[in-house]
Amino acid sequence: MIRTTASGITRISCENAARVVRLRRAAPDLPLFTIWILAVEYQERDRAKESTTDLDALLALAPWRSGLEGWKDYDRLTSRTGMIETMERALGQPVPTLPAAPVNLVWHLKLEFDPTGGGA
Repeated sequence: MIRTTASGITRISCENAARVVRLRRAAPDLPLFTIWILAVEYQERDRAKESTTDLDALLALAPWRSGLEGWKDYDRLTSRTGMIETMERALGQPVPTLPAAPVNLVWHLKLEFDPTGGGA
C-alpha cells in the first residue's frame, strides 16, 4: 500500500490487513488500491453495523471481468427498472433485486478496467 499510494498510507490495522488478504483472494484481478477502497468500505459498514450485501454482490458478480456485458448485467440486476415495478404491481408483491454498490466505487472499477469509459 505504501508504494500504491505514494506513501499516503503507511499504516494498516491488523483487522484491515486481514480484510485486504481476504479481498485479494476473492478478487485477485482487482488493483491493490481498489482492494483497499473495498476494505475501508467494509470496515466502515462493520463499525456502523450496516449491510454489506451490495459489496458482496459486486464481488460475487465481478462485472469487470466481462467488460461491457458484465456491467450491463450488473446494472440490470441492481437497478429498479420500470419492468420490475410493472412486475411488482402485477404480482402485488416486491420482486427481489440486488442493491447496487456505492456509485463512486462502481465508477472507479469501470474506469480502472476501461479508461475510455466504454463500460460506463
